[in-house]
Amino acid sequence: MFGRLNKPLTGAEFADRINQVLNREPLHIAPDNAEKMIETVGWCTGGGQDYIELAAQHGLDAFISGEISERTTYSAREQDIHYFAAGHHATEALRH
Repeated sequence: MFGRLNKPLTGAEFADRINQVLNREPLHIAPDNAEKMIETVGWCTGGGQDYIELAAQHGLDAFISGEISERTTYSAREQDIHYFAAGHHATEALRH
């Protein structure tokens, strides 16, 4: 799944937005260009961290999943994409 934000956000602003929605502070792995704005976002709940490769192939600015693996950190940095790990359960149990 992926989408486009109404207005671009910084990595810190987007992390705050995730925290507001999920009531959980995400782990944010920024690309080497940490100032890169986020306009397009992909996500896969739970243990979907390995889909970061697909998100990068689609040219997305950021990717969210529940879990992180050590390789996810390096993948995010190498592929110039923001990555947010927001908790396995939290990303699967969103309540409005």
